[in-house]
Amino acid sequence: MGAWWQSKLSGLWSRVRPGWRPFVVPIWSLLGVLLAWQVAAAVNTGLGLVAVSELTIRADIRAAVRQLLDQADFTALERMATDYRDQRLATPSGVRKLSVFYGAIHETAAAIDRDDKAAWRQLETQLRHWRQRFPKSPTPVVATGVVMKRQAWAHRPRLTVVEISTASDELFVARLRLARVYLQGSAAIGSSDPEFHVVLAQTAMAESEDMDQFFMLIERGLVVDPGYHKLAFTGLDYFVPAAGGSPKDVQRLQAFANSMVKRAAADPGLYARLYWHATAAGYAAKAGFDWPRVIASMDAVIAQNPDDWNIDNLARLACQASDKATARRLIAQRKGPPFAAVWPAKALHDMCAA
Repeated sequence: MGAWWQSKLSGLWSRVRPGWRPFVVPIWSLLGVLLAWQVAAAVNTGLGLVAVSELTIRADIRAAVRQLLDQADFTALERMATDYRDQRLATPSGVRKLSVFYGAIHETAAAIDRDDKAAWRQLETQLRHWRQRFPKSPTPVVATGVVMKRQAWAHRPRLTVVEISTASDELFVARLRLARVYLQGSAAIGSSDPEFHVVLAQTAMAESEDMDQFFMLIERGLVVDPGYHKLAFTGLDYFVPAAGGSPKDVQRLQAFANSMVKRAAADPGLYARLYWHATAAGYAAKAGFDWPRVIASMDAVIAQNPDDWNIDNLARLACQASDKATARRLIAQRKGPPFAAVWPAKALHDMCAA
């Protein structure tokens, strides 16, 4: 092992809490496999070896959560989530680690087949034991809400005669209602966690909640943690422009975006992050974003979180918006090689980098 890797591992180990170290060693080999897979994938793209720090950090968190959940090590899960929540820890790109934590819970549920009753019962049992072990913690409450919401969406209607005949629509609505009722009944414990408000708002949105009532849910979450980006993203999704995006749709969406930016005065990069989210969700082109304002906000993102992952993603957004000058300027700020996951087509990167 090279000196660089030895120094990195030594530094990482020194930052691990003593109480966590027994849990780090058993999963180290798994994390190594994940890293090796990512590096191999990068080499095969033709873009060269990429900086994988952001992706590796996220993958490490998800792998640790899944491993600890499989082992029913609720104490370690509590320590991890509490640390992320109380210290508002983020990855180098500015993504809250708490949202990645719950993303791993969602992935665990998403991997279960809709009709695998035994697997759902096993996960429900794990969550119940977690709640019983830590009855005053918001973490297992939110985790349970995440799983219940995911199980509901597993029963969403399909577009085949067979699926329609199984009444999956009714199952979806019923399970979604159960998830929302559970969260509402657990608010006294769960509401201190910002993700609680995200999940509750998502269930409300799926039930076509009244706009004023919906934004009360978002507001309560912002009181808990004003910088939790998923709250703003969830609120933005409420106004997804239908079809071609009517002027009213666009006006309402931008009014909400402006209200979020105004509220988050200490986060001038939020407007660009909202555009980034809307692009990933497929509706940015119809949402009326002010491009010069997006560019200024992109620069704010990089000033606050000068990570190559941010630079590459924002450069790609500019490139796709036919703003080659901005894309080239951003790419020039990158410290390492391009991310293969960001630039799946080498030609697009080269065109905008030239």
